[in-house]
Amino acid sequence: VSAAFDEGVVNIWSGFGDFVWDSKTFLGVGDFGTISDVEETENIQANGVVYTLSGIPSALISTALTYEYQGRPVTAWLAAFDVSTGALIADPYQLSGARMDTMVINEGGESSTITLTAESLLIDLNRPRNRRYTNEDQIAEYAGDIFFEYVVSLIERDVTWGVNTARSGSGGSNIGEN
Repeated sequence: VSAAFDEGVVNIWSGFGDFVWDSKTFLGVGDFGTISDVEETENIQANGVVYTLSGIPSALISTALTYEYQGRPVTAWLAAFDVSTGALIADPYQLSGARMDTMVINEGGESSTITLTAESLLIDLNRPRNRRYTNEDQIAEYAGDIFFEYVVSLIERDVTWGVNTARSGSGGSNIGEN
């Protein structure tokens, strides 16, 4: 599991000791870390994932409380290892890509448990887009783009399509005359 905080990326894995993959060092948490079932369905729906880390010394809880985490990416992989050598068999398969949502800390006497809930990236399909067709909104997203520069001048403007309203020359127009 890789969790990206502003303070740095935290990489952990369910084994013991350090594991290096893709130029990243993963800290082994053994049986102290769990991941909820990662669900895939035939329907397009956002299924969340719950990560739990237990046995954390109470002195480190203040560090967890100060980290900014909401909306930050968290990714889980499934890896297979050779039992006899302990070597990675193939590249790990990405199980989930999500964003951290809520963190619940249960403090005990000497150790504590952190439960992190992450929401699927598909949840963005349900969020409204707060964009407007204005010059200011366009420039905020794409600096220097003046595509919507004249939108305000078009508000309540009468535009007549397909009718020649201009007269040219001194003779006038024969539109509507027999």
